[in-house]
Amino acid sequence: MLDIRNDYLSAPLRKEVEELKALAKEKPTTPETLLSRGKLLWEWANKFSLTGIPLPVECSFFMTSVFVGSIAGEFSVLNRDPLISSKDLDQMIEELSLKEQHFGSLGSLTLNPKPAMIVNSLETFKQSFTVGTFSMLQGGGLLIARNGFVDHGVPQHVDPKAENYVSVQTSRAGATFRASRLDMRGLRGGIRAPIPVLFFELAGADLQLEDTVTITYGDTSQGSPGFKLQSTSTDGFKLPIYVDFVGNRNFITFESSGFEVCGGPANSVHGFVPAVAEVGESIELVLRTEDYARNRATGVIPGYEITLNGDVIAKIPSGTEAITKIDGISIENEGTYRFKISSSDGVERFSDPVWVKKNVEDHIYWGDLHGHCEFADGQGSPDAYFQFGRDDARLDFLCLSEHDVFLDDFKWKHLQDCLARYEEESSFVPLLAYEWTAPPGLGGHHNVYFRRGDGEIVGLHKAHNLGSLFEALKQLNDDGDVLVIPHAHQIGDWKQADAELVAGVEVVSQHGAFEWFGQRYLDFGHHVGFVGGSDNHQGHPGYSSASPTIVESKNGLTAALAQALNSEKVFSAIRNRSVYATSGERILLDFNVDGIGMGGTIQPEGVHKISAAIAGTAALQQIEIIRGDNIIYSRHFASTLGQANVLRIAFHSSSSVDGHDNPRGYRIWKGWLDFGRDIIQEIDSSYLFNFHMEYAEIRKGGRSRIDFEIHTRGHSDAIVLKLDELLISDVITMHLEETVESADSRFIRARDTMESTQFQLPVSDLAKGTVYKEIFTGSYGDLVQLNILDPDATWDAELVFEDTEEIAADGEHYRLRVEQIDGATAWSSPIAIKSGASRARTDDDRIMSSAAMTGSNTVERG
Repeated sequence: MLDIRNDYLSAPLRKEVEELKALAKEKPTTPETLLSRGKLLWEWANKFSLTGIPLPVECSFFMTSVFVGSIAGEFSVLNRDPLISSKDLDQMIEELSLKEQHFGSLGSLTLNPKPAMIVNSLETFKQSFTVGTFSMLQGGGLLIARNGFVDHGVPQHVDPKAENYVSVQTSRAGATFRASRLDMRGLRGGIRAPIPVLFFELAGADLQLEDTVTITYGDTSQGSPGFKLQSTSTDGFKLPIYVDFVGNRNFITFESSGFEVCGGPANSVHGFVPAVAEVGESIELVLRTEDYARNRATGVIPGYEITLNGDVIAKIPSGTEAITKIDGISIENEGTYRFKISSSDGVERFSDPVWVKKNVEDHIYWGDLHGHCEFADGQGSPDAYFQFGRDDARLDFLCLSEHDVFLDDFKWKHLQDCLARYEEESSFVPLLAYEWTAPPGLGGHHNVYFRRGDGEIVGLHKAHNLGSLFEALKQLNDDGDVLVIPHAHQIGDWKQADAELVAGVEVVSQHGAFEWFGQRYLDFGHHVGFVGGSDNHQGHPGYSSASPTIVESKNGLTAALAQALNSEKVFSAIRNRSVYATSGERILLDFNVDGIGMGGTIQPEGVHKISAAIAGTAALQQIEIIRGDNIIYSRHFASTLGQANVLRIAFHSSSSVDGHDNPRGYRIWKGWLDFGRDIIQEIDSSYLFNFHMEYAEIRKGGRSRIDFEIHTRGHSDAIVLKLDELLISDVITMHLEETVESADSRFIRARDTMESTQFQLPVSDLAKGTVYKEIFTGSYGDLVQLNILDPDATWDAELVFEDTEEIAADGEHYRLRVEQIDGATAWSSPIAIKSGASRARTDDDRIMSSAAMTGSNTVERG
């Protein structure tokens, strides 16, 4: 029982809470009393959260909908019915009352897994609920929930011989359970729409103090092979159980225990190095051995030989740790360098590139500005999130931008405390952030970032629209100490952007690529930087695994150009637009106009000299310079018919939409490609990131045809075919099946249907270079791209180009886009053309000298 002498509420608040409890029992909440009661409940709930006992699982989200719906009159935008919300509020009052009445003794969940379970394995484990001082009555029961963002098995009680069979037992004699499914939405069910969730209803006898109910996941006693674990590693695999005590379907939230799921056997290796190093500086190469899904590998780790320009610099014996550091490496000459990593089991990879130069002014630091954990609709603890970003993704800076609508005072304080622990490290910078989670009708999702770790959250429950968010952030923070970045998923509003706060736009994440979204802000006169993030919900920021859910693509990354690795310099770089975005690969990029670097401004008059240097993580496909909406320079790296018989086939779809609507969903390319004769030697589909959904394989019974399914959303995905000799008379036939645009959020417009089509591509056209086939769907022109790959295609390039337009248009921007043969892309932040702009170097206009970024082997002047 709660000891009122040590009450966590003040005396006045306690009086109001007791009155609320009594009033809710006497007179159910109505739409007219919803807001006044909701305000008091939210104050009570936040105080209660600090006791450490969990709130109702959707309390924060629900209260936000009450405030926004009641005050802003936007229940329809939030897809909420005021009558249903009134009933939900009474259920939350009931749950908190119950938890106060039986303080710490209502019941408990315990989990009994075996240690170190492996991804994708079939396992058996048990979760038990022990009844406390409040009995469970017949008609009540247990809701067996799951996580909607991961791919573990779906609990079922229908077929005891099949995977994921779940059984139930109780210690109370005479008590039994009946299995059914209830349609549930939100954190107890489907994120976007209701899904059926397994429910065990109690019958035969009530459960009393210390009675237990045991749920066995993957019960093998009747032939089931076990419960299928997910494909991503985590420190907190949780299957929450919610308890209905009295049969009213008010499911009470309890603290769920989780267990660790580890990566699988070694499949590949990644080599991480600093992006920029001084000549002669001691640097560190970090090898991360990983399984097929980019988890840290377990089991026997192979040995490695590390070479640089043919010279062996290290040998690592087999059986070492999955993460191995090789320090004390120094390079004495300027240039672009990659370490070759050869494993004892035949895998060969190159490390990320490093630029070595003299007199380093600005470094390039890698970070992820967008991700989630178990505090909202994700998975894994906040600590594990930061540890993965630091140790596995080898990030220099990282933000945990948790959804505000799921945060209470306890969680926000926990995030601040967690951040403070990692701030003490000199080689890793965490930044405090959260996601303002408004639907597009109220302004769309925006991430908010603080220069220091004591920032005050302004959630949607306080700021009900974008204008009120900007106003509150300015009132609570000094100038320059807070910034805001919108993203395209749940689309931000470029018409309402605040120039003092909106420093950048997220143009790439695991939802896809949205370069057009950044261009919309530029078109409306906002000088913004281009950044990338993961929006990962599995606790894998900066180096995400493939997901079968709504976040299908590879994570984005942000490169920050800063003089030193600390929170002040990194935050300033982001705020000053001294950043660029990539689609997950650590492509090195230097881009300047008239000596002014990314995010800066130049005067419109005169001939503008544009310089760029690129170091890729694979061979380059094309480089484009864009001014305004126009490509003014383009260079393609495709060979002609006679040079090689390695064919690259890429698929690209636009994600842009007309008007203010969520982005177009994934275009699904499903079909076959046929050469008319058996000439396919092998197929490389390693560039397809999402193995859950995408594939490309040679059809059995011959070597003429491949079958494929590829998903694109604003980006390119590619496959590579090694062929016998191509003849000039050959004709390639491609067939595309009818598919429907996938949707991860609601649209104003209807989803597109891509009609079935078939076409032919003469090989003779490839002799001219890259071949494009445009596929029209409504207003969209999606692309199939074919080119013969040059086996010696460059991974590095430099260019100097002069834009001879006499006077560039005031308000336009220059920017650079780089694409590799694997589809990986880098987008520079725009350089603004503005009358009166200073050409002097300032803290707001960081520049990196192209001349200092030597080592690239191609220079092209226009």
